[in-house]
Amino acid sequence: MQILQKVGGIACVLAAGLVADGVPTLREQGLSFGVDNWTGIFAPAGTPDDVVEALNAVIVEVIESPAVQEQIAKLGTEYKAVDRAAFQAQMQAEKQTWSQVIKAGDIKVN
Repeated sequence: MQILQKVGGIACVLAAGLVADGVPTLREQGLSFGVDNWTGIFAPAGTPDDVVEALNAVIVEVIESPAVQEQIAKLGTEYKAVDRAAFQAQMQAEKQTWSQVIKAGDIKVN
C-alpha cells in the first residue's frame, strides 16, 4: 500500500497479513493477538430455509466469480464465502472472544 512506502509498517493486526505485503502480523511476531475482518448478510428471523439457501447460493457465486475476486484482491484483502452453519459458528466464536475481552477490561456502555 502506498502509505506504507512512506511510513513503514511494524505490524498487521489481521490474523493473516493480507493488506500489507511484507509487514508481519502480531502473531508472527510472537504476540497472541489478531483480529479478522468479516462481512455477513442477514435475513429476517423466520425467513424460509429454501429462500436463505437460494440467496446463499447466489451470494457465493458472485463472491467467487473471477471479476469480484480480482476487485477484492486490489483492496488487499480476500473474501471467503461460507455456508450458513460455518457463519453461525464464526459468529458464536466472535461472541465468545469479545465477551471475554469486555469482561476482562471491565468495559461498560455509558
